[in-house]
Amino acid sequence: FIFVIEDEQKECQAITDILHSRGFKCDYAYDGREALKRLVHHREAPDLILLDLHMPKMDGIQFVKRLNKLHLRSKVLVLTAFPGDLGELHANGNGVIEGCLEKPVKVDDLLEKIETLLVK
Repeated sequence: FIFVIEDEQKECQAITDILHSRGFKCDYAYDGREALKRLVHHREAPDLILLDLHMPKMDGIQFVKRLNKLHLRSKVLVLTAFPGDLGELHANGNGVIEGCLEKPVKVDDLLEKIETLLVK
């Protein structure tokens, strides 16, 4: 399944609606802290996490650091308006990051990237 973590509720809902319409099982959270709580309680690890970097309570960089400690083996696709922030993620050895799409995200680009990542 795909877990969407995005603090802008309209954008989060739009992404999950698109994914549901394509047959994907999805869950979502509006910040990193909420996402970690849900992931700990889920019985299965997501195949893919779509992650915004700039969020309240716990940003994407903090989330990835905590995610690594859970050892879920979920792939992470970053969705951000600030792709320069990826340098900090990679510098800290966060190898779960599989790619990045710049916001505003184009639906076709998102679906193509998801398909590529899920067949790897």
